Amino acid sequence: MTTGTKFMYGFIVMLWVVAGAAVYVTFFSADARQQLANSQGASSEEPEGEQAEVYEEHKTIVFNSQGEVVDPEESKDLPRTLEPFSLVNQSNEKIGLEELKGKPWVGTFVFSSCPGPCSMITGRMKQLQSEMKGVDFNLVSITVDPKNDTPEKLTKYADAFTADLKNWHFLTGDMNVIYELIRSGFKMPVGEIKPGDILHTNRFVVVDSEGNYVDSFIALQDEQFHALKKRLRDLAEEPSKDANQSPAEEASPVNKSDQSSPTTEKES
Repeated sequence: MTTGTKFMYGFIVMLWVVAGAAVYVTFFSADARQQLANSQGASSEEPEGEQAEVYEEHKTIVFNSQGEVVDPEESKDLPRTLEPFSLVNQSNEKIGLEELKGKPWVGTFVFSSCPGPCSMITGRMKQLQSEMKGVDFNLVSITVDPKNDTPEKLTKYADAFTADLKNWHFLTGDMNVIYELIRSGFKMPVGEIKPGDILHTNRFVVVDSEGNYVDSFIALQDEQFHALKKRLRDLAEEPSKDANQSPAEEASPVNKSDQSSPTTEKES
């Protein structure tokens, strides 16, 4: 076979290869692109449907610019008396509204397997406990996942934050009781979006010594954290002032005047 014949055969083979590639690009790759487009369209539709379903289920829930859950009803009609409830703490002791009366308390809603801000919320509670040792109040962390958060699991969770359990309760119990307390008592959102993903508020709630819900703070913000500490100090001082004030002192304008100066000193 001459060199020219070899060249001709090689050229013909090259033409067949180019033609085959053109056919593939025209038909097969167009098919593949369509399938890819369809699959991408389907995957992009799924989250939208999921979001719509979640939004439909939690119509009153909105988020602020920092991604925190805000309930437009939470600040209405305060102070508000809470209905009695009964749960158990990490030591399996009964703790409810009655047991918490006598001291103001700050509550949060978290769960031990939370992939979100719960660790930051509980860390703030630890900071609150450390920085306010001279103030007489209780801390209450209520799980929003009572099906999984047993007293034993909450004990491990408390240990992870080196919580002082003298005035800090980690509560669990009946889910209906907990969700009713959060939704009806504190007017805040809570609910399982999907297994392991529970929507709950980031707010810290404040209850006075008589069991009245009086305030709430987004304590992950420094400014509101300081405001929370001041609110707790004021509430903790109220019972002692009332207890030390006799009826005669209350009726006397002179004594009222005398009592104003120590208050001014404390504020300064």
